[in-house]
Amino acid sequence: MAAVPLAALLVNAAATAQAAPAPSVTVIGTTMSPYGALEVDGVSGFAANAALTFTIDGTDVTDELVHTTTESDGSISQVLGNLRLPGASGGSLGTHTLTVTDTAGGSASVTLKVIPSPVATPASLARTVSQMRTTGVTVRFDGFLPGETVEVGMASQINGSPCGAPLTADTTGSVTATCVWTAAYTKRFGQTPGPDSYFVGANNSIYTIYSAMAAVTVSADAVAVPPTTKPPTTQPPTTQPPTSTPAAAPAARPAVAVRDHARFTG
Repeated sequence: MAAVPLAALLVNAAATAQAAPAPSVTVIGTTMSPYGALEVDGVSGFAANAALTFTIDGTDVTDELVHTTTESDGSISQVLGNLRLPGASGGSLGTHTLTVTDTAGGSASVTLKVIPSPVATPASLARTVSQMRTTGVTVRFDGFLPGETVEVGMASQINGSPCGAPLTADTTGSVTATCVWTAAYTKRFGQTPGPDSYFVGANNSIYTIYSAMAAVTVSADAVAVPPTTKPPTTQPPTTQPPTSTPAAAPAARPAVAVRDHARFTG
């Protein structure tokens, strides 16, 4: 058997080394707000059939994902699931690191940036049912990324519906939406909305950024009460005592002639 030149072996080894990709992880969106959901779309370059560990700033979040074992080529080609930053605050502002490791020492990381939740203006509103069916409520949201697609919706504690078509954030990251209880809104809401407490909120189309909420109190329309007609007051007729006509004095008797002789005393 002919000997293989050393130079050829070195070239083949270099080619093999170049063919093996470095471990990497693919995520959808690296800018988030607190409570934003980060979609992990796949990994590659890890050891074959290896169990992966996912951490954010050292906190293990592997259990939040569905597929965490690589295939025979060291990749995972399907969506692994969504990750949220750990902690009661939903993630402190600033930078965070998502790290993926395998049992063979392979490692990949992605830097995440957490920004403040976009602000809703006004923060609270009050409307009647008839106002919601005609003019609705208008809310502005400031703090999205310029040019990104933003969805706005209005919901109660049970049901909710989008407020029209998605919007595009302007160059300042602002969108303004009007929510009206149209037939289309009611159909998506699932029932006829009525007096209740609602909120209007917005999120980007990849669900990494969620806004603060605008609270909306919807009350029933006032019922018109017809004016009370007071019947005229009738006074009972005054009963006057009967007028009594004084009795006529009896007529004087005619003078009667004295039939006896007059007597005089002296």
